[in-house]
Order: sequence, then structure tokens, then C-alpha cells
Amino acid sequence: PAAGCRELGTRGEDGPIGFELPPGGASLRVRAKGPAPVALGRFGTSPSAELGSLSPGEMTLLRVSTDSSPKPWRASVAGASSVEVCAVR
Repeated sequence: PAAGCRELGTRGEDGPIGFELPPGGASLRVRAKGPAPVALGRFGTSPSAELGSLSPGEMTLLRVSTDSSPKPWRASVAGASSVEVCAVR
């Protein structure tokens, strides 16, 4: 990963990769055999708003609003072996 990025892997073979988004959002790139569904959430117990799918190897920008809430946005990606997460500048 480039500077300021982190690469996250699965905890189990079929489990989704869950992570906290940096303030403002992130650029995401997945390693997967096919499209990897992504979900977003903030106040629930797990990300539940389905956003679509990420294409393997392509960088995708996911922006989230900033406000006064201290609760971070969280995302999860299913069907990927890893996700590269880079903070939005």
C-alpha cells in the first residue's frame, strides 16, 4: 500500500472485512475474484446500507459527510481477500 494507506484482510475465509472509515471517507481497492459488495453504517451494530459492489483492482472513492457526531462511519466488504483503504485528502 502507498503511504497513508492500510491493507486489511479477512478474519475468516468467507467473512466480510469490516473497518472504520477515516473522516471524510476513503479510496478503496479490493482483491477479489469478482465484484465485492460494500455496505456502510454508522449508528447500528453493523454496516447495513448496501452501496453496490467494488470491482477487483479498481480504486473507488467513498466519501462520507462530516458533522459534529463523534461516531465514526464503518464499512464492510464481502467476497474479497483484502481491501486497501486510503484516507481522502
